[in-house]
Amino acid sequence: MELRAKRFDKSGKLSGDVELSAQVFGVTPRRHLLWEAVTAQRARARQGTAKVKEQPEVRGGGKKPYKQKGTGNARQGSIRSPLMPGGGRIFGPRPRDYSYRLSKKAQREALRVALSDKTRDGKILVFEDLRSKEPKTKPMKELLEKLNVTKALFVDVKNDSLAKSVRNLPKAKYAEASEMSLFDVMKYDHLLVSSAALKSMEKVLA
Repeated sequence: MELRAKRFDKSGKLSGDVELSAQVFGVTPRRHLLWEAVTAQRARARQGTAKVKEQPEVRGGGKKPYKQKGTGNARQGSIRSPLMPGGGRIFGPRPRDYSYRLSKKAQREALRVALSDKTRDGKILVFEDLRSKEPKTKPMKELLEKLNVTKALFVDVKNDSLAKSVRNLPKAKYAEASEMSLFDVMKYDHLLVSSAALKSMEKVLA
């Protein structure tokens, strides 16, 4: 089956279509693999700095709060017991590393699955060139409006001007083809990809 995506010039005018690699943009959907890959990526982003004091770490409480017998209360050995207000917490959170990694093979396959989903939905738009002489946000905003796109991930090969043009748009983001994130591919509705970035993606992921 031949896979194709719409091709546009720099101004957003439709100029034809482009053939896509079936090895990258036409793979079988695997939802569980997507879930695993996104969960792993989000786990790596967690700080893991939550911390509370347990009983040995709470200051004070060296003296017995009241005598052992005769008060009618349950016996207590310290006001810093976990059973007392202001006491240490039982099995509280400790700083930890939440990250875990999938194999590189699984990560690449998950990215291919996500790109294939976008292709089937017609959400990948290829541009002959996305470069400009100087960074300007207004042309990028007008381009999105012309294409009727609200949330877009711009993908190119080392384009600082495009990165600066897009960074002030609240629902758009720039990513280099070699560093494209699976989470970003799934988060943004459309992928606006330059021809150079498309070749790079097909070379790396095929």
